[in-house]
Amino acid sequence: MIRGFLFLALFTFSSMASANELLQKAAELNLAQDKTWLNLLHYRSGMFGTKSEIGDSRYYLSSEGRTDAQSELAATIKAFFIDPYSGISDQHPACRFPARYLYLKKKLNREIKVNCPKLQYYKDKMEAKGVALVFSSYFLDTPASAFGHTFLRFLKNPDKEESYELLDYSLNYAAVVTSSNAMIYAIMGLTGGFNGEFASLPHFYKVREYNDHESRDLWSYELNITNDQLDMIIAHSWELGQVPVPYYYLTANCSYFMLALLDVADPNWRLVERTPHFVIPVDTLKSVAQVPGLIKKVHYRPSKRKVFEKRLSSLSSEDKDLLQKAYDQNDIKIFDSISDIQHKAKLLDTFIDMWDYKNSKAITKEDNETLQKKNQFLIARSQISTPSQKLIGETPSLENPLLGHGSRRLSAGIGYHETRKNFFDFEFRFALHDFFDSLIGQNPLATMEMGRFKLRYYADKKKAPHQWRFQEAYLLNVQSLADFREFFRAMSWRFKLGLRTIEDRSCDACQVAHTSLGVGISRSKMNHILSLLIATEVDAAKDYGPHNYRIGLGPELFWRYQILNKASFGLLADYKRRFVNDRFQETWSLGPQSRFYMANEWSMDLKGEWTDRAYLGTLSLLKTF
Repeated sequence: MIRGFLFLALFTFSSMASANELLQKAAELNLAQDKTWLNLLHYRSGMFGTKSEIGDSRYYLSSEGRTDAQSELAATIKAFFIDPYSGISDQHPACRFPARYLYLKKKLNREIKVNCPKLQYYKDKMEAKGVALVFSSYFLDTPASAFGHTFLRFLKNPDKEESYELLDYSLNYAAVVTSSNAMIYAIMGLTGGFNGEFASLPHFYKVREYNDHESRDLWSYELNITNDQLDMIIAHSWELGQVPVPYYYLTANCSYFMLALLDVADPNWRLVERTPHFVIPVDTLKSVAQVPGLIKKVHYRPSKRKVFEKRLSSLSSEDKDLLQKAYDQNDIKIFDSISDIQHKAKLLDTFIDMWDYKNSKAITKEDNETLQKKNQFLIARSQISTPSQKLIGETPSLENPLLGHGSRRLSAGIGYHETRKNFFDFEFRFALHDFFDSLIGQNPLATMEMGRFKLRYYADKKKAPHQWRFQEAYLLNVQSLADFREFFRAMSWRFKLGLRTIEDRSCDACQVAHTSLGVGISRSKMNHILSLLIATEVDAAKDYGPHNYRIGLGPELFWRYQILNKASFGLLADYKRRFVNDRFQETWSLGPQSRFYMANEWSMDLKGEWTDRAYLGTLSLLKTF
């Protein structure tokens, strides 16, 4: 009895001494304010003090953990190294927070023995020898992906990436969307109404989703990191996967949290600090590129469409007719008449790529006719020993999104208006690209603008009583000019939403709420684009009499020619028949535009516009960053 009491007293005294020793050492090292510790807790400074971005109480071992780094550190040290644990092994604090354990083990030079079966399975399935930041190119058909997407890929064999790529695991952070309503989606996405979740899954699922279903290129940027840094990234991804995190479309999104995750590996990278408050996926790449030597290698995986286009480009007109006939009839016996084995193999390869591209979603479902037919095509191809031609060996560097211009833009310009005389323009654009910007690293057939605001000042008060005015304030301006041609019959479209000042026959200098939608066809060849859309516009303002709105419908013709990385030249012609104040009016405009690219992301823009009311011209200096 006495012996047991003495043992218990000795154990308690020893534990207290050990606790005091560890806490004292942590205090001497000032670990509570160490950058890595704060990164692990995701502490951020704001208007109301410093607190963690993660609101779920399960992420903390102290009741004050979200706002008190010292309290969370003390609770973590006690939970790891002092307090006895008798629960389920996977729920041991060191199993729940393995990155914290790796950090404190190194700093305090203290180890414990604990069995974590689920954590070990997570590590084993990844079998990671490296990690890459992956950028999935712009996809305008889905609002959440219009500006691209970033996620991590854990590499099983970095030296043989192409052979092992589909065996790798990916880590994705995305919003758990609970509404299909566009308005609710926008509000919830901007205000953090959706939870975001980290999920690990085999990389081939991401390839199938982005590369195949959505025809998006995948760019992988392998990071130059040590084994210890890789262990920290994997361990912290496990921690984040246990709790939901509020998702904000413009700030705490996929891009932001990929950087926040990487920052735990090395606080000196300061990836989150290098990134703007409002962040889009391509900003993630630029933040990583700012760290000297962090990007080790770039790997490019072309989309299904790119592969099909490449094979198609080498076929003659007769071959293309034969290919279309075989596809329409779902019958490759049409190729049996070809005696040249290599030629037949080439057509079969193109046909199979066409089948994959045209049926990318249907082909992934089991026990369906589309998949069965593909298997028949593959069997027929396997009977020809000629190997398939390797199409894209080198990375197309001019398409690398990392090399694209900055997503934000400032501009200042001077202009002349026929009746209001001299004026000055000042413009800011939050993101990302228009048709006259440099095409390097961008989608050459798209405009993707969000948050573009133009302020105009007229110098002559007599000619323009309202000297200052918002000329434009667009929340969204998106245009996709798909090349309408053989085998690719996609329509072109555009959408605008915002405020603008109009100066035409129906209203002079009226500020209106504006939305418009256009649909049509486009052709693209070499560096030219020619597009014809039929567009409808709705403008709303009190200046429009009893109805407070006008509706317009008519054609829009757009042409652009670009000399790569030197200049762009274009023309926009617009005609609308508008219904306003119970009568019809016709308006038109014609606008030539040229932009010349200079060093360090500077450019000069020259723009003119003739309308049914007046003409004007503007010379502007633009800077992307």
